[in-house]
Order: sequence, then structure tokens, then C-alpha cells
Amino acid sequence: MITLKQVIHDTKTNSVEATWVDADDVQAKCHSYADVQMGMFRDDAQVLGTPLDEHEALIALVEANIVPYVTPPPTIPQVVSMRQARLALLGAGLLSTVSTAIAALPSPQKETAQIEWEYAVEVQRSSGLVPAMALALGMTDAQIDNLFVVASTL
Repeated sequence: MITLKQVIHDTKTNSVEATWVDADDVQAKCHSYADVQMGMFRDDAQVLGTPLDEHEALIALVEANIVPYVTPPPTIPQVVSMRQARLALLGAGLLSTVSTAIAALPSPQKETAQIEWEYAVEVQRSSGLVPAMALALGMTDAQIDNLFVVASTL
């Protein structure tokens, strides 16, 4: 016969450690269950024939304190190659509008943008070309950030 000898709640990690022993008090199973593994804890107890009635309040407490994982926002690259920038613009359906947008800029901004567009090796997020093109293309900062994220993967 196997019995549940000990259940320890680790409040730092919101997990429990359960130790089962056999009739001779020899450890039969010891397992740490993360907060999202309370179902596994219940399943193990059922397989081992150990009721968890006296631990249901603890299990409920652990489950109530689950902190959902939130995917961190992507890091916005500050530099991409011109090839990556052009491919990202192409994918967004904006590549063909860049030349028109550059042509619509006033001098000398137009000439500066044209030189950068034709001869730059990379595009820096903070360069003057990016905000000028964003304004000309009607793009928000968030949309530009998204283009840089996409471009960095190409």
C-alpha cells in the first residue's frame, strides 16, 4: 500500500511537492508539480490510490494563483539590411509606393531620401529616412516597428 506522506507548498514558485511512501515508509514516489500541473497531481494520486480530500484546499489555492504566461513583446530591431527592408515592404504591399513617396518629398529631403534608398546598405530605425517615409506612407510608429520585426526575419 502506498500513502501520501507529505505535501509541501512552495509559495515562491506556486508549486507543490508530494512524497508517497510504501508500507515500510520507503519513498515510492516524490514529484514536484508546477501550478499548472495540479491535474497531473490528481491523476498521480488516483493511480497510486491516494485520496486528496485533505489537500483540495491547497490545490485550489495553487490553481487560483496561477500567473498566466505572457509572451513578451518582440524586440524591435534598430537596424536591418536594405534587402530585408525592401522584402518587408514588398510583403506589406508598400514597395511600389516608396518611389512615389520619395518623389513627393520637398527638396533637399527628397534628394537625401533618394540617395539613402538607392545606396544605403542598411536602414536604421532612428535614421531620418524612416520617419520621412512613415509620414509619406501614412504609417504609425507601431506599423514601422512591425515592419522592422518582420524585416529582421527575412
